[in-house]
Amino acid sequence: MRIYLTLVILTVTSLSYADTLGFRVSGGLWSYEATGDIRDSATPTDTFNLKEDFGIKDTEEFQGFVYFEHPIPIIPNVRLGVTSLKLTGSGNTIGTKTWNGISIPGTTNIISDIDLSHAEIGLYYEIIDTGFDLDLGLNVKLFDGTVSLSDGAGVNANSTFSQTIPMLYGSFGIPLPAGFSVGGDLSYIDYNGDSFSDYFVNVRWESSFFLGVEAGYRSFIIDYEDGNQFADVKIKGPYVNARLVF
Repeated sequence: MRIYLTLVILTVTSLSYADTLGFRVSGGLWSYEATGDIRDSATPTDTFNLKEDFGIKDTEEFQGFVYFEHPIPIIPNVRLGVTSLKLTGSGNTIGTKTWNGISIPGTTNIISDIDLSHAEIGLYYEIIDTGFDLDLGLNVKLFDGTVSLSDGAGVNANSTFSQTIPMLYGSFGIPLPAGFSVGGDLSYIDYNGDSFSDYFVNVRWESSFFLGVEAGYRSFIIDYEDGNQFADVKIKGPYVNARLVF
């Protein structure tokens, strides 16, 4: 009987706090520049520079996030995200190099397509929620990427990679007058000489009827080496998102 009463009380309590449930969606365009080096060989001279060898172009792509918050302290809140990162370009390689065992002669005009698009799943707790907000938790990035290098004739070098990257996660928000706020969030891991970081800083505005806008700067950095695979890549730039907040 006590167990039954306890369940009833918890149910009634949860219902009484139903208005504290939170749901928000944020999505828009990230205008970024990608720089750095990648390699698919144990030989350092096989390193390709994204700008000098591949001529990777600056571009704009979609990013979107969904947040679900609830009043139950033990169960974490949920953050889901997706980022499109398709680096494309055309450039002349500097010196003869190899990718995935395929030789690419020097001065070859290479059309490159590097897909670093990824999804992410985060679980976090609201540590402070008093106007000033502080959230802490974990975020997992899921990569299923490809690298395609071709000269449109005899050279066709391809490779794939799949990685699941668990990261520490934190975010903050500071309220300002007239519906404005400033904030940011960070996902980060540094393990065994490899590191991944992804941070946002932004200014937000929310209206009284659920709609809002967010403008800021995002930086995504990969410093990774595993066997023949090497990446030292920085992707940075401003973004603008529309927001829907319940």
